[in-house]
Amino acid sequence: MPTQETILAVDDEPLILSAYQRNLGDRYNILTAEGPELALSALRNGSFAVVLTDLKMPGIDGIELLRQVRQLQPDCVRMMISGHADMGDAINSVNNAGIFRLLIKPCPADDLAQALDAALAQHRLITAEKALLEGTLNGAIQALTDILGILDAEAFGQAQLRRELARTLAQSLHAPTWEFEIAAQLAEIGRATLPTSLNEKLKAGQKLTEAEARLLERVPEFSYRLLHNIPRIESVMQAVLYQNKDFNGHGFPDDDVRGTDIPLAGRALHAIKALMAICRKGTSPEEAIGILKLGPERYDPDIVAHLYPCAPLLQRKQTHTPLAGPQHIALANLVPGMILLADIVTRDGVVVLGQGTRLTAVQVQRIKNFAQLNTVAEPLLVELPRPQPALEA
Repeated sequence: MPTQETILAVDDEPLILSAYQRNLGDRYNILTAEGPELALSALRNGSFAVVLTDLKMPGIDGIELLRQVRQLQPDCVRMMISGHADMGDAINSVNNAGIFRLLIKPCPADDLAQALDAALAQHRLITAEKALLEGTLNGAIQALTDILGILDAEAFGQAQLRRELARTLAQSLHAPTWEFEIAAQLAEIGRATLPTSLNEKLKAGQKLTEAEARLLERVPEFSYRLLHNIPRIESVMQAVLYQNKDFNGHGFPDDDVRGTDIPLAGRALHAIKALMAICRKGTSPEEAIGILKLGPERYDPDIVAHLYPCAPLLQRKQTHTPLAGPQHIALANLVPGMILLADIVTRDGVVVLGQGTRLTAVQVQRIKNFAQLNTVAEPLLVELPRPQPALEA
């Protein structure tokens, strides 16, 4: 049955690659690469459901190729074909490269087709599970952060900005976007466990006692513990735990982890939070990134070098000049997706929701419910949701 999922077949023998196309090209969408170097180039420029490679090739062998495939495209199903004489090395590849099937030469076309069908089914299972995981997690975490927004409007606004910056940075680093976003959203969820008096002092910018400072330092630990019962987010939990750890190993948690052993998303969070803190003082994003470059012992230099795509987003937050232009609207006209360009406050000056918040349905309803009991200052300054591009026919 034809499929649009692409299979990459790799061999250093052109005749074998021609045989793959001749025997299987009508049934599968097959792209061939003559040797591992061309295969890696294809993998960096396209997405593949399955990679099938020969074991013995000059330069990079099949085991090393599949190990790199695992890093470049973790969801890609990896298969290897080998001769009887190479079985020892081939068996080792099962563990070293995490292959799905090991085929023995000569492999009849029908047997190869059955193996490819199983590999494509495995790829569909992996991608479906990933979509379910990411969708379910994002929905649950959005509900969690909505609750945070109800408890602390300013903290919610900061969490949203961290998420946008983390998404941009992940894309620049070619890192898992969902992991960065979720870690950024939930990085300081542990503040919900702090005494109300401490949170009030933090909001007011008041000096903390030594005991309060030590408690604040442990917020990553408290966040980590709150997330501990959510399955399948171990990498997010580790990023949250190490979000304040300096690149040279100083800081919380007090252990021997340092440098690139610190989780990538944790190093990213550390730099993003520092960048936001500097920009809140009025420093331009480009200047702030330059300041972070002066502290390579604190921040991963590679992470800092990839922060520049975040600058336009921070600049818009500082200057309040949105992409679509500001608009004053009545409270009744608030809809999800709008971005607050100024705090929503009561007539008495109490902040209901902070500037920079991208409104969700929960927040819109919360504001309207609040307005039934308290007078909210109108009109509200917002950025309208950007129109979605029309779908092609």
